Amino acid sequence: MTRSVASALALVLLTLTACGEPETSARAPAEPVVDSQATGVKVLLVGIDGATFSVIDPLLEAGELPTLGGLIGDGARGVLRSDRPMRSPALWTTVSTGRDREQHGIAHFTEDDGEGGEPVLANSTMRRSLNLWDMLGAAGRTVGIVGWWATWPAEPVRGWLVSDRMTRSRWSEWADGVKQEGLTYPAELADELLPLIVDPLDPPLDEIREIIDLDEGDEAELLAAQRPVRAHGPSVLKFALSTQITYERITDHMLARAETEGGRPDFTAVFLIANDAISHTYWHYHEPESFERLDPDRLARLGPVVANVYRRNDAYLARLLEGADDSTVTIVISDHGFKASGKLPTPGAKRRLREAFSGDFAHADDTFDNVTVGQSGVHHPAGIFIAGGGPIRPGATTEATLFDLTPTLLALMGLPVAEDLPGRVLTEILEPEFLERFPIRTVPTYERIINRKALLAGADAENDESTMEMLRSLGYIQ
Repeated sequence: MTRSVASALALVLLTLTACGEPETSARAPAEPVVDSQATGVKVLLVGIDGATFSVIDPLLEAGELPTLGGLIGDGARGVLRSDRPMRSPALWTTVSTGRDREQHGIAHFTEDDGEGGEPVLANSTMRRSLNLWDMLGAAGRTVGIVGWWATWPAEPVRGWLVSDRMTRSRWSEWADGVKQEGLTYPAELADELLPLIVDPLDPPLDEIREIIDLDEGDEAELLAAQRPVRAHGPSVLKFALSTQITYERITDHMLARAETEGGRPDFTAVFLIANDAISHTYWHYHEPESFERLDPDRLARLGPVVANVYRRNDAYLARLLEGADDSTVTIVISDHGFKASGKLPTPGAKRRLREAFSGDFAHADDTFDNVTVGQSGVHHPAGIFIAGGGPIRPGATTEATLFDLTPTLLALMGLPVAEDLPGRVLTEILEPEFLERFPIRTVPTYERIINRKALLAGADAENDESTMEMLRSLGYIQ
């Protein structure tokens, strides 16, 4: 068989591995087809939705975020500039593809289903470009992904992927609902992980109380919510925190299992979502000077809520780092920051609220006089970038954008950087010796090496027996 035929067949298989159909049986190729350098670097990427230095820095000064403080002390930090409009599915997909929303195709939280039905939550079938883990897999790197925005239905990867529909999140409740298929890759992984899912209707109150000091009325309101009410503090906190705890437990489980099977993946990405929801609805207690007429008793009790989410995330990051070796680069980022809106939450429309609550609570009109909705915290374009470990240069600072993550991660892991990506490699945070040993290389694009679109119109090549035999002879499938 000629080299050109073998290369063409390799491209066919790589296209199959990037296909977004949840039922696909495609597998990652047995041998890499992207030339890369063996830098020995592993990466742990932790995405914290809406994290901001305006909260982090005072807590660092007080010694209350020891894990982030240690990363910064031994590594690099800087502002990570967001991209407008600041919609999380678009932003987190920009992080994982290196492309803007016009290129990767995910611009909003929801899209019309095209048939006049209910809006459909952003998902992987809407994405038009490759994710970072597609590129890493083509170079033989293993990956583990948990909870990243718009990863349902789970696509084949060289490793494992737990999609953002594994839980009842507030957004899946507001849009097209929870799903039963395509939750993970490989598909059978979902059954193993089901016991780890936290049901928001049976929330872990002990963990919730570590975040928020609930009085009797707050707790009744939180428990009575059968679905998240938009911009309503207790209900979105309950759903968002239940989602995050699920992701934390799943990540712990998968990394523990990986360590018994030969080690962590080369690239691990986990998404922590609760900070955004809580910042939207409790920011007035965090920054009371920007608001008027706050109840002093509630302020005294709820003032620590936002900071407590950061404390929780710092403690969880410490757990993640326990199994990381010296070659692991840990990167903590956010898609945007937060600031005060100056507008206090106000009593919501009773009819709309009744539809979301159950039991006696839903029928007590006087109770709803105290149920408030509104966003006292709103997005700010200054997110966070923190990195440490491996070849990260201690004391380095950077001014980065969301577009710079994919090029920098490719360079860290020894892959060529695509010339058609708008971002840059953050060379200022890397040790000069690392760049000398592993100089940055480029390729024109990955989109022609790993053709994600070619089989979306039909997967006939997968069923062509002669093609499959040739792929088997090359060792790409079994």
